[in-house]
Amino acid sequence: MMRHTKLSLEQAQAAQGTGTDPTLDEAITDLKEALVAGQRDQIAHSALREARIKLSKAATSRDRGIDTKSP
Repeated sequence: MMRHTKLSLEQAQAAQGTGTDPTLDEAITDLKEALVAGQRDQIAHSALREARIKLSKAATSRDRGIDTKSP
């Protein structure tokens, strides 16, 4: 689970570099929280669930051609 979370975080951070998306920013925060909790051997299911929801929303808005870049 930790490996997949790290990969997801890396991909989200790479996507973040192309523009500003508040939902993506929140997902990155959730993924970081999940990593911290996982490193402490705590269950991070809720943080991962929240990150998945936000990543899905961010991907949907990008798919629809919504401009997420700062002016």
